[in-house]
Amino acid sequence: MSETENIAKMAEDVSNKIFSFLKWESVDLCNVNFECVKAKEHSNKDNHTHPVDIVFHYLDPYTKKRILLNTDLKSYATNSITVASVRTALKSLAKTIDCAKFSPIWKERYGNHEEPTEIRGMLFVYNHQGTYDKNFYETFFLKEKHEKRQIIDPASLPIKKNQLLHIVEPMMISYLYTLKTDLAYLISEQKFPFLKQKRHWFYYPDLYLHKTNYSKYDRAASLEMISSPFMIIGHDKVINDGDEQYGAGFVVYYNGRGETVDEFVYLLDTLSKNQMLDSDSIIRIRCLHPDKSNDITTRFNNAIEKYASAWGFDSYKYQRLQEIKNNFTLVTQIKERVSDIDVGWRNGDKKDEG
Repeated sequence: MSETENIAKMAEDVSNKIFSFLKWESVDLCNVNFECVKAKEHSNKDNHTHPVDIVFHYLDPYTKKRILLNTDLKSYATNSITVASVRTALKSLAKTIDCAKFSPIWKERYGNHEEPTEIRGMLFVYNHQGTYDKNFYETFFLKEKHEKRQIIDPASLPIKKNQLLHIVEPMMISYLYTLKTDLAYLISEQKFPFLKQKRHWFYYPDLYLHKTNYSKYDRAASLEMISSPFMIIGHDKVINDGDEQYGAGFVVYYNGRGETVDEFVYLLDTLSKNQMLDSDSIIRIRCLHPDKSNDITTRFNNAIEKYASAWGFDSYKYQRLQEIKNNFTLVTQIKERVSDIDVGWRNGDKKDEG
């Protein structure tokens, strides 16, 4: 396997680590093209094909649809993450999922499920050098009127009606990897159940128009959930050798900078509306953003007082807020960096096994 192939393999390794933890599944068939069924629209060639690096899938707990993510895995050096490279990847991905919806071959390979399905595209942008630190969406999709730099206009992409393209960019990858690593730390401290015990769940509230489906322990973390400012993971009591080591509760992973008091008031209000503050469950808020405000803890403490004041300092609720205040933690971001040499060795071992 060449160095270039090893670098490309990095994104596949990292994506599998992250998404398996989120309870996503994947189709074993990887890195295979399928024939374009809209050659005149998508290319000047009669024998045009579309790439499929991997297809991840999960059941949406609200719609009961199986979400199929035709994924383009990119492993870029920092200076290769450019407007041109991202635009090209998104254009290709939009055409691919447009074709996938009408392709009998794609459906046979990836879409053979009992549930109703929804095909989406996902661009996974992994920075194997671990040095990319820009805000992806501000860099590539937003600019001030006076700026002359190029950006990507979503309207210029060949995205059809009701099509969805998702981007899992370097900062989100770091966020998810840090979250997984932090949970491993809590498990080692006997403050979270072992993942294999399946006594934890991704929390979905019942909505006004949509109720949740399936066992809470089986629900995957949707793309909408991992893209939101915070993600709530519930867990049962931690029992080891028959003894209770830690109580049942919720871990709230917060992915905001903590620049205002009101953002934390909103978070507390969300917990209250979901009846979490009225329970005896332990609530821990752990902040993962790589660029946290220097005053994030001060603003959270002020939000506690502001919210308590709105309640009229009810003694029970104030005590609950103080417990949450004591469980407010800043977590240092971790970036997953995979060596191309290490990937080469691992793939060499797999060849020997075969």
